[in-house]
Amino acid sequence: MNNIEIKDNWDFYFVNIDNIYSSIYLNLDYFNKGKYLNKGNLVVLHLYIRTPQKNGMPSNEESKTLFEIEDKLESSLTEQYDSSFVGRLTTYGRRDFYFYQSNREGVDTLIDTIMTSFPEYEYEFSEREDSNWDIYHGFLYPSNRDLQIIQNRRIVSVLEEKGDTLLKEREVYHWSYFQSNKDKENFIKKLIDEGYKLIKEQRNDDWGKFCYQVQVSRSNLINYNVVDEAILPVWECTVENQGYYDGWETSIEK
Repeated sequence: MNNIEIKDNWDFYFVNIDNIYSSIYLNLDYFNKGKYLNKGNLVVLHLYIRTPQKNGMPSNEESKTLFEIEDKLESSLTEQYDSSFVGRLTTYGRRDFYFYQSNREGVDTLIDTIMTSFPEYEYEFSEREDSNWDIYHGFLYPSNRDLQIIQNRRIVSVLEEKGDTLLKEREVYHWSYFQSNKDKENFIKKLIDEGYKLIKEQRNDDWGKFCYQVQVSRSNLINYNVVDEAILPVWECTVENQGYYDGWETSIEK
């Protein structure tokens, strides 16, 4: 696969790692592309936050310096090694920066040189072969549930950009697909018991194995604080019944 275009598709999510509150910021666009870039070496800089807050995250003030370090690392490693900066992990008073590149020789010297500009920081670095991008896919990349949370936040952002005040309840519509009539009926029963309305159900064998479609709705408040409470119950019920959740939509309320 040649001439692979990597787009800026960055987003973040929160996750517990060994029961520790953590944040991952990642370029999602590498998911189906990274391992074809012939960059099979992973380099990670482990940087110790100087004044972490109680939750292990940096303060707003220190974040400015951390972003400066990140920019310096990315520009220097890209220039010297054609590195791909894929993301960062922040956890327990530490920030880890992840780079994939074809060659690792001398990278420790370059990192040491970069960090001379930030003598107040302690750091370590690690390197390993990872030709299949296992760390990216198996550790950094969000679960399906976390991907839905990211998508929820993005839709709220679109609503806000279009002038939605995010203060009014409105009808929220969901689409789910199932492989069997039994799974579909179990899904419908549970959600109706929880106050959802059945809008439509149909079967179409041209859709393949997920041939049963169900549309449900319920009135919800939609904003950044409560959107997951409104959406995840339907997503979870779909998954519990071996289904495929196709997303949600709502009106713009000004």
